[in-house]
Amino acid sequence: MPPRYVLVTRRHIKWFLLFSSTLICICWILFGGFFQVQELRCQKGNDPCDQTIQAELDRFKGSSILTTRWQPIGDKLSRADPAILGTTFIPHLPNAMEVRIEVREPEVRLRSISSTKALLVDKDGFVFALAQEKDTSLPEIIAEETQPIEIGGYIENPRLHNAVTLALLLKTNFIPYQRIVVDKDGITVFISEGIPVLFSIQGDISQEVTTLQRILSQATIERKPTKIDVRYSKPVISY
Repeated sequence: MPPRYVLVTRRHIKWFLLFSSTLICICWILFGGFFQVQELRCQKGNDPCDQTIQAELDRFKGSSILTTRWQPIGDKLSRADPAILGTTFIPHLPNAMEVRIEVREPEVRLRSISSTKALLVDKDGFVFALAQEKDTSLPEIIAEETQPIEIGGYIENPRLHNAVTLALLLKTNFIPYQRIVVDKDGITVFISEGIPVLFSIQGDISQEVTTLQRILSQATIERKPTKIDVRYSKPVISY
């Protein structure tokens, strides 16, 4: 069998050295210290991140901005805090990482009639935190329910979910109210001056809100209703 020979020219050597240098340069950029995280800025909603989140993120100082898988870190933060809706990582080369945490916006407070502790619920019916003193300005839904509601999940009870939808519709249509009470018979909204308005459990809530809006627009100072029932095609108004 005749011997085989490899012809290596200066051109081959030149391209080999160029390829090797490029590969070394890429490896140094990706895995060396040039793009390591030295500064990590974090914002949660409109405020700086709390110490717990900042401490978790600081663990990744020294990691590569380019090769570290950042999204699983955001998923871990969401699992630890149900109030977190999503996390965005914005690199600022060469050594800084900006972390923006989007938080859920509370729409209502939800509590059972026998409890003094209220839960915060967003527009999608997701329960994400205990209400604090600063949340007392939010409208309240009071439920005569014995079924426990856990933080970190969606409201499964259809009546409570409809009550949250109703609260959003009242807000959208600029109808002020004091509280919403949910029981086995239906949903009662106490609008301004404590006037009770009865809504159906499974009816067209949007249409019922429109009906209420029309009734309130026609009410006068001299003749105000004491009770309104919009569960039927023809609303029942008591004076």
